[in-house]
Amino acid sequence: MMMRCGFYDESYKIAADTNLLVNYLYNCHLKVAYLPEFVTRMRMGGMSTDSAKRKKVWDEDIRVYSGYGFKPVTLTKLMKMAWNFSYRG
Repeated sequence: MMMRCGFYDESYKIAADTNLLVNYLYNCHLKVAYLPEFVTRMRMGGMSTDSAKRKKVWDEDIRVYSGYGFKPVTLTKLMKMAWNFSYRG
């Protein structure tokens, strides 16, 4: 998959995973399926949840969304934030 669709864009210090996923979904037509069980559990922490880096997270996410032509990019970012919040449990 990575050889066909590309690797992480290292110009993103925080949002490289977001960019990779959006690229795979929109450019490589990756199929998504619901799994009714946990595949992995991750602890909170890291750069994307560091309140001191919130502005950089916002800027990188906006750069990802605008790079793929999402409009309006601010609404897309707000939707991602709401989705993340709803699944933190």
